[in-house]
Formats: sequence, C-alpha cells, structure tokens
Amino acid sequence: MEDPDIDEPLVLASSSGPSAPVDAEKLENLGNMGFSPNHARKALKETGGDMERAVDWLFSHPDDQGDVEEGGQTADTERPKETPGSDVPPARFELQSIICHKGGSIHAGHYVAFIKRQLEAGKGKSWVLYNDEKVVEADNVEEVKKFAYVYFLERL
Repeated sequence: MEDPDIDEPLVLASSSGPSAPVDAEKLENLGNMGFSPNHARKALKETGGDMERAVDWLFSHPDDQGDVEEGGQTADTERPKETPGSDVPPARFELQSIICHKGGSIHAGHYVAFIKRQLEAGKGKSWVLYNDEKVVEADNVEEVKKFAYVYFLERL
C-alpha cells in the first residue's frame, strides 16, 4: 500500500489543542472546584477543552505546576525551584504523638493514641491517652514508646 506522506506529521483541523484558547467558563468552573487557574488552564489545553477529561487529568497530575500561560509558553522556566524546609544541621525534632496497638495480634485488638498536650496553663505538656471513649492523662509512656506503630514528630 502506497502512502507518500507517511512520514509527515498529522495535522488535525480541530480548533482544540494545546494552542487553542481556553474557555473562560470552563476555567472558572475548575477554579470553583479548587484548582489553581494555571493548573486548570493546562488541564484544559492538554485535554482539548473537555471538562470531564480535564478533571481526570488534574487528579492524575497533582504535582504538575500547571505553568502553561495564555500564550502557550511556560511560566518563568529560568527560576530555580526551591526545596521546602531546611537542610541546615542539626535537625531537631520533638515527639508529639504515637499510635500503638493493644491486642494479641493485628487481627484482634484496637489502636490507641498518645498525644502530648498542654493540659494546664503554666505547666509543661503532658501525655494524654485516647482510647475509644476514654481520654485520660497518661503517667508513663516511656515503655509504650518502644512498641509504637507510628511516631509523629515536630521539627523544632
């Protein structure tokens, strides 16, 4: 079968596509759903203006910065991206809460939480046990800390 233009790029006659203008109403609707204008604009351009596919694209690309501007150019590609947080040592953390399992196995028993809270003004933080409907101040959690499933830390 002879096809003389097999190596030529396919040109679609449709007006949708990455270079087509974005429908302002669709952009506003996505904004009302909580998406940033740049992220919504990129999703609409990537999906040819289809709202359903754009929403799917937004949820499939949560880390995408959505940096496509009206002219189809990327926004400020020269700017270096900064990593959040700090890499300056020493990193100091304080244990805020732990989750433990009470029971013979993971198939029997239940989980409890110990959370460090300010109970009285002027005093330091105390450990509080949250066990279903029972909430009490915990005396000594040092032994419990050794067997916790999850540790929650706060950077100081």
